[in-house]
Amino acid sequence: MILILLQTLKTGEVVQTLLKNIQSVSVVSDATYTVFDQATMKPPEGLILKRKGAVLEVEVEQEVVLSLEGFYDQSSLAIYSVDGSAGESMVVDASRVQDVVAGEVVDGVVWQASVSYAQNDDNSELEVGFVLGVGALGAIMNSGFGSSSSETPSAISSVMIPDAAVNVGDTVTVSILANNEGLVMASGTVNGVAVTDFTDNGGGNYSATYTVSEGDTDIAAGSDIPVSFVLADSAGNEIPEFTSVISQSSDPIDANTASINTVSIADAAMSVGDAVAVTITASEAGLSLVSGTVNGVAVTGFTDNGDGSYSANYTIAEGSTAVAADDDIPVSFVLADSAGNETVPFTTAISQGSDPIDPIDPVDPVDPVDPVDPVDPVDPVDPVDPVDPVDPVDPVDPVDPVDPVDPVDPVDPVDPVDPVDPVDPVDPVIR
Repeated sequence: MILILLQTLKTGEVVQTLLKNIQSVSVVSDATYTVFDQATMKPPEGLILKRKGAVLEVEVEQEVVLSLEGFYDQSSLAIYSVDGSAGESMVVDASRVQDVVAGEVVDGVVWQASVSYAQNDDNSELEVGFVLGVGALGAIMNSGFGSSSSETPSAISSVMIPDAAVNVGDTVTVSILANNEGLVMASGTVNGVAVTDFTDNGGGNYSATYTVSEGDTDIAAGSDIPVSFVLADSAGNEIPEFTSVISQSSDPIDANTASINTVSIADAAMSVGDAVAVTITASEAGLSLVSGTVNGVAVTGFTDNGDGSYSANYTIAEGSTAVAADDDIPVSFVLADSAGNETVPFTTAISQGSDPIDPIDPVDPVDPVDPVDPVDPVDPVDPVDPVDPVDPVDPVDPVDPVDPVDPVDPVDPVDPVDPVDPVDPVDPVIR
């Protein structure tokens, strides 16, 4: 739960402070104090107010979240309003709230809700009880206030936004708390910009939208954010203007996007291996590099030199794009501020007359070939003796033709052989 302390001074000025830890605050005479839950802009549940000597302690869920030092001093005249109104049952008045036993002031609970405040949507006094002094129920009698919140003139108690950084284009919910419901907005600005979408959420809670536009006023974290709100009732009666600033620790407004003005390099020839210094100028200091290339090669060594000047290195690598002396060198740079707002990409090419880029490594010259020693001349060959001519061969006499052979007479057929008579068998020889 995030709690907010509202301190309304006698002049009507309201000072708003986040209660992140237990805090001790010295009260201002005639000031009114209220603690709200930032999420609901209502009194926190489990709220108990206790007196300890001259100190008023504010407890939430049985933990002390605020000590109002000197609240019960005679010169204090301070008031604690539970809901920001002047309703009798919602106010602890330092000059009137006392419980005396044997002539001495007794410490103890001076206010405690009898039911959960979250259930008390209409803030009715009939639903909210409180403890006065040491355990005695009662009502605070304060003639300076009306008998009920319905008789209290309308007033704005607080105007708050989330305690977070916002950038161009962000829409911020503005919470407005008043002591009456049914009001309408006559006018409303945050950081000098008119809010939109004013809504009555009931119970005196209102909301509107603040849109951060390019060119609005930048606000550093922890610095005051000016507001101005005027509400009116259904009859058109306007309540006093609320102009108390919003003062929180983590709510910077970055409404001016940074821009890159120039990107340049030296107007000189470049070759493989050269590291070329790149100079970037922008509209503000404190930017970081999102991306950056020269001739399609990512730069390195990005440095913030202050006063919106930055530097980087472009190293020419073998095989990158060659650029003639008078041709454009393409660049692309995007920077961002600490809130993450990025500049529009800067792509204006570098155009100079004497900055060629030669990304090809020159070939080493070939060593000359040693001359070949001259060849010794060959001794002349002795001439060959001429060959004696060969006598011509006498021609061969032609061969006489062979006389043809007479044909052979046919052989007469052989007469058939008569058969041989069989041989008689030989008689065996007797020995």
